[in-house]
Amino acid sequence: MKGIRRVIAVFVMMAMVIGVAPFSGKEVSATDNFRITAPESNSLIGAGHFDIKWTNIETKNVKTYRVYMDKKKVGETTDNKLDCYTTKVAVHSAYVEVEYVDGTSDKTATISFAVSKKGLGLATDMGAKINLKDMKCSWYYNWGNNPSSGSQYQNVEFVPMLWRERNQATIKRKLNGYVESGYKYVLAFNEPDMSKQCNMSVDEVFNLWPAMMNDNINVSSPVTATWPTASEDWFIPFMEKIDADKNLDVDFISIHCYPDGWDGGAEMATWFVTDVVDKAWEKYHKPIWITEFSKRIFSSNAQSAKKTAEFWKAVMPLLDEREYVERYAGFCFNNEATGLWLYKTGKLTEAGEVYRDYGNPKINNDTKNDETTKKPETTTKAQVPIAKNVKLARAKVVKATKSKKSRKVRITLKKVKKATKYQVQISKKKSFKKVLVSKTVKKVKFTFKSRKLSGKTLYVRARAIAYVKKTKISGKWSKVKKVKITGK
Repeated sequence: MKGIRRVIAVFVMMAMVIGVAPFSGKEVSATDNFRITAPESNSLIGAGHFDIKWTNIETKNVKTYRVYMDKKKVGETTDNKLDCYTTKVAVHSAYVEVEYVDGTSDKTATISFAVSKKGLGLATDMGAKINLKDMKCSWYYNWGNNPSSGSQYQNVEFVPMLWRERNQATIKRKLNGYVESGYKYVLAFNEPDMSKQCNMSVDEVFNLWPAMMNDNINVSSPVTATWPTASEDWFIPFMEKIDADKNLDVDFISIHCYPDGWDGGAEMATWFVTDVVDKAWEKYHKPIWITEFSKRIFSSNAQSAKKTAEFWKAVMPLLDEREYVERYAGFCFNNEATGLWLYKTGKLTEAGEVYRDYGNPKINNDTKNDETTKKPETTTKAQVPIAKNVKLARAKVVKATKSKKSRKVRITLKKVKKATKYQVQISKKKSFKKVLVSKTVKKVKFTFKSRKLSGKTLYVRARAIAYVKKTKISGKWSKVKKVKITGK
């Protein structure tokens, strides 16, 4: 799961189109004893990595399980669970099909579940009077190691945090504990660039980072108080040191942002997404989490409160539509003008009502969700042929090489006319049943680096991508290219 597995994070939904049709042997039927146990039907879960689980079959010999999400095959296993991935804020469907050794098959009933990126960071005093289910949050964290007690947190995913650690053995022990508890993610080192927070130097955290390398859980970057691309004294030099060491990596970028000089509003939302979030993605090409953000100006007049609400109403759809943004958690100051609710009473502010009502797809008959529940715009006749008429040539991997001593793969593609980007995948299997890397690039010559890129043989494929009036067009996958291992 480490490193490259998170780089694929943003693009797995695009890769789903390679799924094959369901097993075409004997007709399948749902049974009561073969069913999906997680996610629960009609539940709300956090975007990113999650497990689809199902009951074991003990009465017949199982050859394989195939997992389908939104009618596309997303994986195959002999276990009774599969790690899946999506950042699409929507209601999704899933079912599992089993093939037995005697050639017969069966499948579970199809379930529906909703995915949201929206969460909250809230300590005990902040969350005493607020219910995360009422806020329609799919996850939360409390800057600590263990879930918060109280019914208001039940059945909502908890993400642990290594707020500050100074011992490698302790870090390894805690990470292994998180894995055993089934956590998919962990946040790390809260605001090390602040004297009143974690307060650790770049070298201190970097020297501890080998202990953070755990293949079974996704580990965030250190969460600096200054957002990544503006943190010239901490985050940027830290990542330069990480990039220079082939054995080290971070799985996703976590951002804090409280910009000075803004009093909320839609203009602040646009600035935040384009100058903070987009630039972090463009620089590091890692999945993005925003774990603390809000306006900082504390003016208490009614106009300021409206500006705060306007900011959240504008920013949440922008984050939801970005595939590389996995999750976000708004921060709640304890006042009417900049907060989401009041700590002592739990009363929602105008901004809090917006935060509650946006960021979620519709679940069953729940009509109090956000803008995604509104009637979609009708596609005009003029829009349809524009997308359909754009044909992209099949991509070609011209060259792919790897050194025996390096964990880098150098790739050259043939330029495709009208393509604006290229999706590239690397696997140890020619069938690409298990993908090590799935990344979107703009150039036709580039280098992938990851500690996962090892072994005697690797395989590469690519396809061209273009956008027509915001509609994504994908070309056919190239022929699979076997990576040449050089002696350098």
